[in-house]
Amino acid sequence: MAQDGFLAALGRLSVDCPQVEGAVLATREGLVLVATGGLRGDVSAASAAHLADRVDQNLSLMSSTQCAELLIWASPSVWYLTRLADQCVLMVCSAQTCRAGALRLAGKNAARQLTLLLGQMG
Repeated sequence: MAQDGFLAALGRLSVDCPQVEGAVLATREGLVLVATGGLRGDVSAASAAHLADRVDQNLSLMSSTQCAELLIWASPSVWYLTRLADQCVLMVCSAQTCRAGALRLAGKNAARQLTLLLGQMG
């Protein structure tokens, strides 16, 4: 089942980076494909897609570019956001004590695995 593979990929985030508090994989339109922890639900998916679009819109004012990855430090969390090849968005939330490099590496590994699973579906 694809859902089981998605959940396994997101579950691996907590193994690679124990401070991860939740993750969501959303379509470009902001629909939930899979979510875990504190990011379960439609609001998280819509927020991930909207944030990725807003960053792109604002960066395009200065240069023709598209955001591939984003790290955000906010009290009390560190956030990682990345676009997958098929235009899905992965957003991960971790505790503020999380090392940014560990979060980024865990997010990139999850994104790679999710991309493979999405490719197998269609």
